[in-house]
Amino acid sequence: DIIICGHSRCGAMSAVLDKPSLDQMPNLRGWLTHGVPSLDRVERAELINHSLPLVEQLSQVNVLQQLDHVRTYKLVRDREEQGEVFLHGWWFDVSTGEIHIFDMERGGFVLLDEEEGERILHHDLKAPRLSFMP
Repeated sequence: DIIICGHSRCGAMSAVLDKPSLDQMPNLRGWLTHGVPSLDRVERAELINHSLPLVEQLSQVNVLQQLDHVRTYKLVRDREEQGEVFLHGWWFDVSTGEIHIFDMERGGFVLLDEEEGERILHHDLKAPRLSFMP
């Protein structure tokens, strides 16, 4: 199982949204370019709660974007297709301590509770395949 995590109040995603503040920090700006594809897709992302603040939406989209990125590795992609590797997208809400997991069947990020935990343990979730990659 491979879990890609994101979290609320993410400073990196806030910085991606506030591009001018990065002008004096070229190294940080370079690292944050990995978040730009998520920014390009956040408004049209399906299965994201668009009532959340933009930084939280971006953080969730970035989890899905990075899952797609991990799938660009042939070894991961092949093993996932063979049912040997399972990819999961999780998002941690810092203010509540809750973990939300991405579940395509249930329409997006849902609260990780006992029922969802059992579904994960039995690999009864459909991995997010939103094809965010170009």
